[in-house]
Amino acid sequence: MQRHYRSKHCSDQASSSSSSSSELAKEALDACLVDMIIKDCQPFSIVEGEGFREFVKLAAPTYVLPSRKSLKAMVEKKYVEEKEKAKADVKEATAVCLTSDMWTSLHMDAYLAVTCHFVNSAGCLTTVLLGVGHFPQSHTALNIAEKKTSLMEEWAIKEKVNCLVTDGAQNMIACGRELQMRHTICIAHALNLVVKKAMEQTQGLQDIRERARKIVGYFRSSTLAKEQLTTCQTLMSKPQHKLIQEIETRWNSTYDMMARLYEQREPVGASLATLHTNVLPLSSADYLTIQECLTVLSPMKSATEELSAEKAISGSKIIPLVRMLRHNLASSSANITDEKAAQLCRSLLDLMTEKLSFYEVATQTALATLLDPRFKVIGFCNPNNAQNAIKKLTAECAANIKKSQVPPPVPSTSVPSSLPPPVPSTSVPSSLPPPVPSTSVHLSSHHAIFSSPPVPSTSVPSSLPTPVPTTPTASVPTFVPSAPSTPVPTTPTTSETTTSATSVVPLPPESGPRLWDLLDQQVLDSKKIKNATASATVEVQRYLSELNVARSEDPLVYWAQKKELYPHLYELALKYLCIPASSVPCERVFSKAGEIVSKKRNRLCPKTVEKILFLNKNNS
Repeated sequence: MQRHYRSKHCSDQASSSSSSSSELAKEALDACLVDMIIKDCQPFSIVEGEGFREFVKLAAPTYVLPSRKSLKAMVEKKYVEEKEKAKADVKEATAVCLTSDMWTSLHMDAYLAVTCHFVNSAGCLTTVLLGVGHFPQSHTALNIAEKKTSLMEEWAIKEKVNCLVTDGAQNMIACGRELQMRHTICIAHALNLVVKKAMEQTQGLQDIRERARKIVGYFRSSTLAKEQLTTCQTLMSKPQHKLIQEIETRWNSTYDMMARLYEQREPVGASLATLHTNVLPLSSADYLTIQECLTVLSPMKSATEELSAEKAISGSKIIPLVRMLRHNLASSSANITDEKAAQLCRSLLDLMTEKLSFYEVATQTALATLLDPRFKVIGFCNPNNAQNAIKKLTAECAANIKKSQVPPPVPSTSVPSSLPPPVPSTSVPSSLPPPVPSTSVHLSSHHAIFSSPPVPSTSVPSSLPTPVPTTPTASVPTFVPSAPSTPVPTTPTTSETTTSATSVVPLPPESGPRLWDLLDQQVLDSKKIKNATASATVEVQRYLSELNVARSEDPLVYWAQKKELYPHLYELALKYLCIPASSVPCERVFSKAGEIVSKKRNRLCPKTVEKILFLNKNNS
């Protein structure tokens, strides 16, 4: 029997186990292949490449590579799964901020990218690419707004969007107005425009830039000049760095070009002296101008890089960094000897005052700075703007408190129309004679005179006799003995009912809306507003009175620790600290798109491009 079991059934179990393990191994390898396609932006046709197939055959002999179409289907399946996960994450967000930008591919296809930024349930800053849609329409504000509205509805975030960050293009600004949402101009683009305009206004600097471009262009286009430069770098023990050509639209590329040229000034000068060329070298005075201009522009470059961060809080840094830039420029101007650099410094200060001052009065950036425990009010250049921001923060905090309050029930002043008006009564034994009200009541040996009849009560203190108002039946004052401390229900006697019916005119029952509802509600609302404002003021002032945390600390960690102490400010911190300072996240998406949409992959349809970019961005 054992021999039969081992020979027949054990072999079946072994083959079943082997088959199961091989299936698991294939699924794991398929998933790894899909990840490689997404992360490395490889074409689907890589599985048909001879070299790749030989590599896989050696690495995993039993693995059967999927076809190009099967691989594409795997990517699409992963796209659907990851999109559902991303939607679940966005759904949990309290508030979100959007950034968007447009890009034109190598094949002249226009794309609109939208990224979403929020603080997730774990208290970490998160970025999700909502979509990179093909945009064949005209780039008008209305068309862009329609595309963004469609995306917001698809992701169910239309009511959560707190701010939109784009560049300063007129169609993007008009799109923000069309969507009726707060709009912030990307600080990186704003700084780029300020520096470019300042350099254009500096006399003599444009001539140096033009000659520097010619020098760099010569060494990058001539193999003989390149080899000569490498030889001179070796002889002079200089790093063998290549020269950098500037891009007209980006000022930081101009900075990089001038910095590299200044670093390699000696090898460049020696190479030009030995080469037969019409390109003239820069003079010592030119290099002195470049050196001091680099000193002026260095803080601007550092600020641009810091404000372009995606995985750290950046929106709250705009106002403090603008203040620090102005301080650095003012300090540098005292040590500048070159006139061109001094003029550049003055132009930068004037243009920053003109072009960047609005960030201090914009609600979203001002409140983000206040809610950052590293900066608070000390980040502002103008104290009046700081006080105005505190007022806005207090108002928003009061609004949050008011929303969180449960409105108390409005006291009713009417009775159902089917019942007669109630007769005031006290808890006295039913055997007592009907009480008679009087304008004067004798208590023991003293006299207490009331200017009006006493207010009816449902219980009577045991230490004092209680006058009970009812219909007058005699002119003699009536005394009511002390009632027990526990109220006793009173059943109206026949005489009471008859007297009330004949002597008291009942009020007509109210029909329709209750008469005093509006006034009562206004009183309750005014009390609620007053209490909410007082509570918000206390919470805001208590937070601002705390010492600022170190600049190296994470503000989200601070708020996670303080959310019980400042619950309403914590909600506002989640709302405003997720705002990025720039739209650089979208530009990074398009940088990756340039690698995907290439000459080698010219048959990719826009939908497939969107799926690959979505997975590449949201998996990283």
